[in-house]
Amino acid sequence: VKPWSNIMEILEEKDGVDTELLVYAMTLVNKTLSGLPDQDTFYDVVDCLEELGIAAVSQRHLTKKGTDLDLVEQLNIYEVTGYVYAFCRASYSLDKCQRLRETYSRPVALSVMW
Repeated sequence: VKPWSNIMEILEEKDGVDTELLVYAMTLVNKTLSGLPDQDTFYDVVDCLEELGIAAVSQRHLTKKGTDLDLVEQLNIYEVTGYVYAFCRASYSLDKCQRLRETYSRPVALSVMW
């Protein structure tokens, strides 16, 4: 079993899934990413999630009418965290990247950005 495949199975469910479970699944992903100690591990996890199709699943939920707002928030946090860290990786030191990743993985920071 590939890491994160169980979470992705939950997120890929098309019908009959408890929206609270979807929110918890994405919250787990985001909290895990924000707590990782180094850049390499962060990218290993993100690469694994991307290989499993998280981008397509995220788009499906974000474009679906009536998607739970808490789920939308968690999906946006995932996307913003990845963008910020990718930009950071190309532009700043590892310490500054870590601080930015921690800042932008919090819901408060996301609401300020938008």
